[in-house]
Amino acid sequence: MVTQGLERHPSAVAAEFMMHGNPINVLVEGQSDKKYWSNVFHDDVRIKPCDGYDKVISISKELSNKPILSFAIIDKDFREYIKTEDSPLGDYFITNEHDLELMMYNSKAFLKILNGYGIELSMNEKKMLCASIIEVAKQIGCLCLASKLVNGDLIFKSCEKHRFVFPKYESIMEFKDSKCKFTSDSDLHERIKIFKTNNTKSTWDKVITKHNEIKSNYDAYDAWQVANGHHVSYLLAFLLHKDLIPNHQNASYADVEERLYLAFSKDLLAKTDLYKSLTAWETAHGVTLFANE
Repeated sequence: MVTQGLERHPSAVAAEFMMHGNPINVLVEGQSDKKYWSNVFHDDVRIKPCDGYDKVISISKELSNKPILSFAIIDKDFREYIKTEDSPLGDYFITNEHDLELMMYNSKAFLKILNGYGIELSMNEKKMLCASIIEVAKQIGCLCLASKLVNGDLIFKSCEKHRFVFPKYESIMEFKDSKCKFTSDSDLHERIKIFKTNNTKSTWDKVITKHNEIKSNYDAYDAWQVANGHHVSYLLAFLLHKDLIPNHQNASYADVEERLYLAFSKDLLAKTDLYKSLTAWETAHGVTLFANE
């Protein structure tokens, strides 16, 4: 599998695609996407992590008039609730859920991870734990959606280097009887601040107003379209690290996600609409995407 990151102008990346002449070229948003797909696709598939959706768009435009075989795989993000005008040119495929990692959690992979940690809960308790983590992630996701709708940009307090780190989950949730329970919106608001310097208090007020609107119709929002898979990973790592689930104090976000990618085996991927679309693309172009085919 040939994989490289993107730090150059999109036209330079397109020229590199042409120079190497790989049979199939795939654009993905980030390094975590590359990590998963590099273990799934055939060795001749060239994967380019593009450092975000916007760069996928710009590179796809450069490739649109080039005589090479390429497509993009992008996260659905909030497209269920926000119309997106820009899409990659050419062929592209979107995850079933909010993002690739959340698509993985919406499968037996979640239980596989818990089993891998040797967590001493009954199967029913493990299922309740999974559902409750997704629920807390949905609560966080609703605030992120509100921010997106008013063009705000949120980051967790005390962690400005990585927007997915949330070190004080105990301030927004309780853990009891093998389940997480979200506490209150006010606690969540206290743990969040506007990140971009051009945002003002008035922007934050708009975020809160929009968040209240969303929460007033909370059940209409699908957790699998609102929550973020990376938040789920951090929540699980937090529970393990804080010993709320015993004997895993050294658990980390990176370890949880590594286990997630391994747990989401090809047979689980094959149950998704994304896989069906990719195999249809294979057939239409007479090529092989997946390893061991």
